[in-house]
Amino acid sequence: MSDSDDDLFDEGDQSILDAAERFGVLGMLDEPGKPLEHTLDGFLQHLRSKPLVLSLSESELGDGGLTNLSAALAQEAGESVETLDADQDEISDEGAGVLAKAIEAGALPNLTTVSLVNNKIGGLGLAAISTAVATGAWAQLSSCNFNGNQFGTMGLVALGEAVAKGAFSQLSKLFMDNTGINLSLIHISEPTRRTPI
Repeated sequence: MSDSDDDLFDEGDQSILDAAERFGVLGMLDEPGKPLEHTLDGFLQHLRSKPLVLSLSESELGDGGLTNLSAALAQEAGESVETLDADQDEISDEGAGVLAKAIEAGALPNLTTVSLVNNKIGGLGLAAISTAVATGAWAQLSSCNFNGNQFGTMGLVALGEAVAKGAFSQLSKLFMDNTGINLSLIHISEPTRRTPI
């Protein structure tokens, strides 16, 4: 692992350990000589047999921790996760981009609920996530909460383009309060009607 990898690793390792402690399997992550992403994968494998709510809210996960987590969730272990809650975790466009790559790689195929409230995700981050979901990933997603991020109109447009491609087809709840969207900049056209022949 390079020095830069160590920096990323250190940023989020405590939040992952805190989550493991909540699940009562902290000992599984305490394996000397093994990188955290390897033991985290073992932790998720242990929980694979049951539907999993992965709640890491306010754990200061950050972009580095999300990078480690995404690597594990892109493996088979991520199949059990139905809810991902990473509210107030200092996630920026960089972390959202890493999550998008994991989504494209098949991470969290059974996810139904995602909450990324009060992070630092901007327009580029939401665009990356939306583009990844437009590939057919997260097909069962029914609830998204993006409240309190600052993706603005750019993010909303990217989300709309993904929806136009068939993404988010099961979505029944979408929360985007306090996200910097300026509705006055958006033109909603009337649907075109075909004249019967």
